[in-house]
Amino acid sequence: MRSRGNDTVGDCDFCAFSVKILNGLNEGDVVFDSRVDTITMKSGKKAEVSMSGMFELDEAGKIKVWHDYFNLATFTRDFLGLLLTEGGEL
Repeated sequence: MRSRGNDTVGDCDFCAFSVKILNGLNEGDVVFDSRVDTITMKSGKKAEVSMSGMFELDEAGKIKVWHDYFNLATFTRDFLGLLLTEGGEL
């Protein structure tokens, strides 16, 4: 998965967002996954955040409910730390 181009988080542009699905499981219209989300800044610096997600699908197979779960300490250290070192503001 890639971003639509240059997306902006705060005042800091990043050039790529990717997702690596590690595991997936479904039961009916509920899907669970474990994955690594990676954000790459224009400078080439990266932050990887381990995530787990739960999605509920509607009758057409489109996501109607989406929940993500992650370790806040890791997210803060890696992702928010990267944004701040790139000159972004929160």
